[in-house]
Amino acid sequence: PEVDVMMRAGAQDELIELLSTGAIHLAVTYDIELSHRVTFEEVASAAPHVVLPVDHPLAGEASVRLRQLADEPLIGLDLALSREYFVSLFLHERVSYDPRYKVRDIELARCAVGNGLGWSLVNLVPPHSMAVDGSGVVYVPLRSRHPPLGLGIASLRGRRQPASVAEVRQTIRDVLGDLTNR
Repeated sequence: PEVDVMMRAGAQDELIELLSTGAIHLAVTYDIELSHRVTFEEVASAAPHVVLPVDHPLAGEASVRLRQLADEPLIGLDLALSREYFVSLFLHERVSYDPRYKVRDIELARCAVGNGLGWSLVNLVPPHSMAVDGSGVVYVPLRSRHPPLGLGIASLRGRRQPASVAEVRQTIRDVLGDLTNR
């Protein structure tokens, strides 16, 4: 309660740049392609999930393989590191990566899925099954041998932090733990 927190949203490369300039103290991000200048504390594991419209024939499955969706329109998240990570999932499963739509915003991807334009992939499942436009989506775990991403707290190595940053770190741990332990 005694700490004012200012939040910024952005792609991982943008957040790491903000860390390196001192514009931010911490970043909540995934453990992919982090600079040696960054320390990373993993707080949660984030396995890939397929995002489907609620009425999709596979929506009730316990898990889904990429091959099962290969002939359906993919809505690809087109941010540098996210795109590369998702492409690696397709390569690992020997399935062609050919998105019908490319978007740079996860909420837009969810809305497109909810409106029946295709399916998508995410690593962090929100606490609700509704896109911001009110359309319904379903999250089904991706059946893959690909390891999950680590989700956690990045900070610049060797930089002194204000004492209040410890409190913010603990809040992030609590919130991410709640999100991933559902």
